[in-house]
Amino acid sequence: VATRAALLKSDGSIVDIDGNSAVSFNGITSGNYYVVVYHRNHLPIISSQPITFSNEIGVGF
Repeated sequence: VATRAALLKSDGSIVDIDGNSAVSFNGITSGNYYVVVYHRNHLPIISSQPITFSNEIGVGF
């Protein structure tokens, strides 16, 4: 549905490419989605349950 580049920090948090802001996805229709994170040096992870996206949401693995 949507893809974004982001940075994986040493504390495990994922931030926007500016290094500080939360990663945001614009133009996504509200609904339930699985979140998948890919990193070239790590195994990909996927949320175990669909996450309800609305105006603003934080996702913790």
